[in-house]
Amino acid sequence: MEEFTARFTDCSGVERAWLQDLYSAVRDRLHPAVGASLRVPVEQLAEAVLRIVRRTVGSQSLPVSYTCVSVSELLSRQRTSCCSSLTWSTGQYRERAKEAEQALPSHKALPRTNLLLLGLLCDGRASGRRDGFWRVRDVTGSVHCEVLKSSPLWLGKLMLFPSWNYISQDAPGQESGYLELIECPVCVIPEPTAPDPAGTLSEVIGWRIHTLTQSLLCAQIQTLMTVSDVLHCSSDVVSFYGIISQRITLQEERGQTAGVQSLINAKDGVVERDLRVRLTLQDSEAPDQSLQVYLDLSQTPYIPGLIAGATVLLHDFQRKVSVVRNVYCCSLPMSCVTVTGFRSLEPRPPPPMMHLGRWARARAEQSAAGRVRVHVVCVLSLQLKWVCSLCGSVSRQAACTRTCPPCDSTSAVFQAEAKVAVDDGTGEAQVWFSTETVTELLSLGLTEWEGIQRHVRVKGHFRVYARGRNMVCDVDPDDPLVRYLCALCSSSAVSRQLCLTCTLRPHRPEKAHLRKVTRGDREFLTKFPQNEQLVGGVSEGTDRGLSVRKARQADDRRSAAPDPVEEVMGDPVRRLLTGAPGGGAQADEGVEEGGGTRDSRTRVEMKLIQPRSEDSSEAGLTNDITAMMLRQQVNRRKAVLYLTLTGLLIFTTAFLLGYVSFRGMCRLCVEEGEMVPVEDPAGPDQSTGAGVMYLGELRDMLKKYLNEEKIESTVRRVSRATHPTGSAEGNALASEILQNFQKLHMDHTWTDSHYATLQFPSRTQRNALWLVDAEGVELEEIPLDSADYCAYSAMGTATGGVVYVNYARQEDFEQLRALGVALNGSIAMARVGGGVSFAEKVWHAQEAGLVGILFYPDPADIPQDPRRLGLHGNAAISEHVHLGSGDPFTPGFPSFNHTQFPPTQSSGLPLIPAQPISANVASKLLSQLVGVACPRGWQGRLPYVRCVVGPEFSVGGRRVRMAVYNSMSPVLLNNIFASIEGKTEPDQYIIMGAQRDAWGPGAVKAGVGTAVLLELARTFGTMLQNGFYPRRSLLFVSWDAGEFGNVGATEWLEGYLSMLHLKAVAYFSLDQAVMGDDALSAYTSPLLADLIEGAIKQVDHPKHSGQSILSLAEAQGGWRSRIVKPLYLNSGAYSFTAFGGVPAMELRFHEEGRVYPFVNTQLDSAERVQELLQGRLGVVGRTVGELVGLMVLKLAHDLILPLDVTCYSTAALRLSAQLNQLSAELQVRGLSPQWVYRARGDYSRAAKTLQEAIKNTDIQDERMARLYNTRIMRVEYYFLSQYVSVVETPFRHVLHGRGDHTLSALTEHLALLRSQPQLFNEARFRQQLALFTWTLQGAANALSGDVWNIDNPF
Repeated sequence: MEEFTARFTDCSGVERAWLQDLYSAVRDRLHPAVGASLRVPVEQLAEAVLRIVRRTVGSQSLPVSYTCVSVSELLSRQRTSCCSSLTWSTGQYRERAKEAEQALPSHKALPRTNLLLLGLLCDGRASGRRDGFWRVRDVTGSVHCEVLKSSPLWLGKLMLFPSWNYISQDAPGQESGYLELIECPVCVIPEPTAPDPAGTLSEVIGWRIHTLTQSLLCAQIQTLMTVSDVLHCSSDVVSFYGIISQRITLQEERGQTAGVQSLINAKDGVVERDLRVRLTLQDSEAPDQSLQVYLDLSQTPYIPGLIAGATVLLHDFQRKVSVVRNVYCCSLPMSCVTVTGFRSLEPRPPPPMMHLGRWARARAEQSAAGRVRVHVVCVLSLQLKWVCSLCGSVSRQAACTRTCPPCDSTSAVFQAEAKVAVDDGTGEAQVWFSTETVTELLSLGLTEWEGIQRHVRVKGHFRVYARGRNMVCDVDPDDPLVRYLCALCSSSAVSRQLCLTCTLRPHRPEKAHLRKVTRGDREFLTKFPQNEQLVGGVSEGTDRGLSVRKARQADDRRSAAPDPVEEVMGDPVRRLLTGAPGGGAQADEGVEEGGGTRDSRTRVEMKLIQPRSEDSSEAGLTNDITAMMLRQQVNRRKAVLYLTLTGLLIFTTAFLLGYVSFRGMCRLCVEEGEMVPVEDPAGPDQSTGAGVMYLGELRDMLKKYLNEEKIESTVRRVSRATHPTGSAEGNALASEILQNFQKLHMDHTWTDSHYATLQFPSRTQRNALWLVDAEGVELEEIPLDSADYCAYSAMGTATGGVVYVNYARQEDFEQLRALGVALNGSIAMARVGGGVSFAEKVWHAQEAGLVGILFYPDPADIPQDPRRLGLHGNAAISEHVHLGSGDPFTPGFPSFNHTQFPPTQSSGLPLIPAQPISANVASKLLSQLVGVACPRGWQGRLPYVRCVVGPEFSVGGRRVRMAVYNSMSPVLLNNIFASIEGKTEPDQYIIMGAQRDAWGPGAVKAGVGTAVLLELARTFGTMLQNGFYPRRSLLFVSWDAGEFGNVGATEWLEGYLSMLHLKAVAYFSLDQAVMGDDALSAYTSPLLADLIEGAIKQVDHPKHSGQSILSLAEAQGGWRSRIVKPLYLNSGAYSFTAFGGVPAMELRFHEEGRVYPFVNTQLDSAERVQELLQGRLGVVGRTVGELVGLMVLKLAHDLILPLDVTCYSTAALRLSAQLNQLSAELQVRGLSPQWVYRARGDYSRAAKTLQEAIKNTDIQDERMARLYNTRIMRVEYYFLSQYVSVVETPFRHVLHGRGDHTLSALTEHLALLRSQPQLFNEARFRQQLALFTWTLQGAANALSGDVWNIDNPF
């Protein structure tokens, strides 16, 4: 290895490590297989592989992002289907994927992965296989592959595969997967001799194949016989040509295994002992003519290339005739076999048409194949189920149900079986349809079939069967899916004409057996004869678009004609099943309407009913009695129906007569036009308020109307394409949401518009990154993706060494200073994550003196294995870097109507350039650093990187130059509003909102929140029509420009800041609500904590059916510690609390110990979210909607707002405890904490007094209730500091905000008294303590109520 890598002196550390991996792969996997036969050393073979890789890539640079993979690693580790290509750029792959998805709208292109695959192409013999298919092999194993273009010269050679698809298979009993070779493989070591210019076929090593010139070959073919000539000639020795349609070794027929000598140990190729092969040759001109040829290879090496589809020349073979007059050929010692090429086989002619009655009587034709044209009489049974791919037990919600012993498998396979009675006029039969043919039997489109699979996954198993003339189900007969299937099986869409290809299965005839039959209250005993069986199957089809076209044709047929199932079940169930495609097995069809054969490898089993005989006379009598009993039951039902209708008519007539007669005597009835006196106002109990329905009834109604399928379909619709702010896609989505709100018949819908200044990548100059020398000369440009950028980054260039700063937290920079690392003038390299936003990382870096910052996703924080739902190595994560929210060029005031404001900007705008990069780029830079070793806990998982902090490079004088050329642009923002007006207190709002825009598809970032928002609006609108009258108003808002720091929401807040604290009760953010299904987190204001407890008591955990979220959290250590978390800067709810003084909350389901890796990337699609949740995106989204809906119902229903006003006493108490511990140090400096103690006591007493007053007051008194609610609503607003500027310090909340006035800044400064007394600033501390104390005392005074209730010496 040292000799090989020593030739590459100018390589970086990453490139050198990649070369070592390549050498190891050649040495361990490839050289043992081909080194002996080619007689080349490992170093020479590795150089040949490297040369071919570079030639294929088209560049001298090494593809370090590609990982060498063996066949066994591909089969064992690659769990999902993928695509890999050395020759495609990222742009070319996206173009091809887009073209493929446009051609098949219901399918998604395979995700790309960077894997380098080399191996030998063989026909299976060298791998111990006897199927005659193409396979890719190395010393670790072999994998089946499909080749679009083939050549016999490829066999037995070492090949590089430039572009291929890997298709995984999860069904039990099948291989782990197979390959599809998109481009022709490239030979690593070509033949030593050049091809003959005269057209000679090159002789392959180890092949028993003749070398013929083109002229001689054509001359011989002209004199050869065809297969048809051999069948009708009388010669004993013949020479002919044909196409191989089947190859079978005779050992396989006898159940034996041929001995195979491994290619690794063989010097002359593969040797199989005692091998005899039977070939079935098809005439190239008459495909219906075939001939069997027997080859005796017991004394000669095996001939590669005898594969189905190969054209062969057979010279000097003996022609024989069997005792049943079948012609076949056998090889002689002088026989010769020549493989001339490969071509596709023409389809065989269809078998003849048959009649069921003929097959039932003709025993001699039991093994003959035939087609039957039948009519479906009825569906006898239909069974749908998901089975575990390991043990075969029923799988429910992606979990195996086997308990003894338990099975931990989470992979399942969908299975379907239907039993159908058919008739062709000559006889009857019972047909069994398997999974692949059930979908065509039921005339279902692809989307409907996948919808059924998705709903069956919840319960795991469904079975409907015929009882009398109806289809029934013993379990949950009211389930919408069961009702739909029963109606579908009984409809004319199924009872139609079919053409089936089948063969009669031979079986031993049995005597008729007795069976008891019950009809009504009578029992009958009759004989049932044993039925004949037919088994059908046709060859595998070659058109991969067949099932898609048939599904579309079925959809077209249903859209053109009225569907009886649609008439029975109505639109809801049809919409239930036509959702976007989810997980599930894809079914090919094996039956065809009207006639013709279908290409499928499925089997259709048929049982033929014998013609009526003396054994069946009793059955006929039974059928007559049954019909009579059914007619009697129908007559009884009609009589009961007529009597009921007559009674209703009499009652209605009598009621109307009585109403007309006594109407004038009713004093309470008021004629139209009469007026009610003003002096007689309606009392509290007579008002149309929240007392119409109980809260429990409203909860049940909410759970009833929430629809998880609508959530899933909306996520797919929103994330179907990128839709950034200001784009055509973003504006179209805004219009679509506004139209949806208008269709829901809201009380008010409107659009709130703003002009904001946003930052986008420049269209003329791309952001760039270079390696430069000490003089600043550019040595190498490191490519960056133009779509990756940090909004509101400072623009310009920066040059310096690279310092690894871990997560760029404040404590990380303190550790670097303690190590003596030079930070000034360097560029920071920071990991994504660590609980710190990009904006905070930039702020800390510029405070430390760095001139630029790069962000990268480390595999230790962000999963980066594309095979296990992770990022690929070339993906970067984008985020804005404005330390604030809203338009940074109108801080503290709204940007309405594009008004020209004075030139000002937010203090949170960064002063240094920032740029996101991929893990591969970060690995390239960090692997070249030298310097002090990283502190403990800083080590990431980048490959080939030794953790040092820099800033120097291993090559002296090298530095990094970064350039950011983003551009500012004014953009029109549109916030979409809809509202349901409250009946009692309409001026008090409960707000629900979600971000709408996204830089990528944004399934998690924008799709989930928008879907839950629309579903909640639809649900509350439906409840309104069914008796729900909210006491307070409900607002539903779709925010714009959320990717740039919640600009749309903040601009709206700035416009209504002076009145929101008087009207907004609470805000619920739905952004990023579903990032997993393990744990729930609530980022919330403490005022809303009690609401969370009430909601999680009543909602089941989405992953643990039957267990509430509260019970699971309590079992794991307490719900408050696990669920309740403080608000963070980039949260959609943060601005409402820290800037607007409105209690806010953001709910999120996530995975334990694993982050969702695709947020803020171009890979955030609905398919990846579904893959993470195993097809349960709708279930988890519905759980979020239910939690938010229950809390909103509580706030909208209760007379007194259920907010905990005592919660902030705890925070003040913690400060008091810290001041008490440092009382000695404070007294030395003449500082007294008594002010804080008094303010905290006043607030605690005021909060408790208010709670006691509410308990002791008649809450039915509307005036008192409104006074109390007004004081409760303003508590959050009271903690906005009135002593700082909203322009300079927008987040004024002393507990949740940011700035020197906050409690966190005060406690951090106070901690310096003991840790670093020399840094303690007494004047600054006095100001901080005064600002916090005055704010706390002001909140206590306001909470006390009227001024005459305030009594303190302050």
